[in-house]
Amino acid sequence: MTSSYLIDPVLFDRLVNRIAGEHDLERGLAERIMDQALTCGAPSSRPPASGRCIASNKRSMTC
Repeated sequence: MTSSYLIDPVLFDRLVNRIAGEHDLERGLAERIMDQALTCGAPSSRPPASGRCIASNKRSMTC
C-alpha cells in the first residue's frame, strides 16, 4: 500500500511529474520518492526510530 491516499491524486501526480522532470528520473522512481516523503511526514501510531525526519543532505531524507 502506498501513501498516495494522503493527498489528492491530482496533486500526487503533479508532484511526481515535477520530481521526475527536475531530476531526470523514471516515473516509477519518482512515485517511490513521493510515497516515502508522504510516509515520513504522515502521523502514525509508532514514530520513526529517531522520532523525527531529518534531511541528511539536499537529495535524501531519513526517518
